Amino acid sequence: MSLKIELNPDIRKKITAKYRFYTYRASILYSPGIIPVIKEILPFPWLYNITVLRAYPELIPDLVRLLENSSSDYLKYVAIWALGEMKCSNAVSALAKVLFSDENLGIKLMASQSLLKIDYWDGFDWERLEQEILRTQKMPRLLKNLILIWGRSGSNELRVELDECVREDENVANALRWINKRADNVMSLPDKLPEYIRGKEYPLMEPGLDITASSYYCF
Repeated sequence: MSLKIELNPDIRKKITAKYRFYTYRASILYSPGIIPVIKEILPFPWLYNITVLRAYPELIPDLVRLLENSSSDYLKYVAIWALGEMKCSNAVSALAKVLFSDENLGIKLMASQSLLKIDYWDGFDWERLEQEILRTQKMPRLLKNLILIWGRSGSNELRVELDECVREDENVANALRWINKRADNVMSLPDKLPEYIRGKEYPLMEPGLDITASSYYCF
């Protein structure tokens, strides 16, 4: 006979807050003792701060199983993101399976981004990628990522023909220019601050500290 315990909503809220706080701390300060706890609560993402997942490579097999077996789109998002953040080559096969599946656009986009982050292509099915490129011509955001993945194949030109209107899409055109001119992985480049951010809006020092010469003298 199973025992079901109904918790008071306030108590449930406090327990959830504690779990999220401690898992956040564990994402900053490595604590191997928390790994069994995370494995238990992995299917319940409201109980933990997801940043903790990228700090523990020991969770990779669990995340791959979650990706392969979960029916929850959100849990798939969580697993795909964490595997990409950890740059786990062991997850490439599972991520490629998602990329070449009939999953929704958001999940396939995340899978393509994680594959680019991991940047490990031994045994990757480039022919299947070509087929996927042809299938996704009406989805330029995903197509852009697929083209960038193709750029990691060592070839700087696609072997498939894209419709002219597709090539003119800004996202697709930028990706094609990238693989034609660059050999590096776009995901390896550091993010740049937008040009519209000025010094007064993004201070180089913490506010409240006056280090001008006049601040050292009393008049």
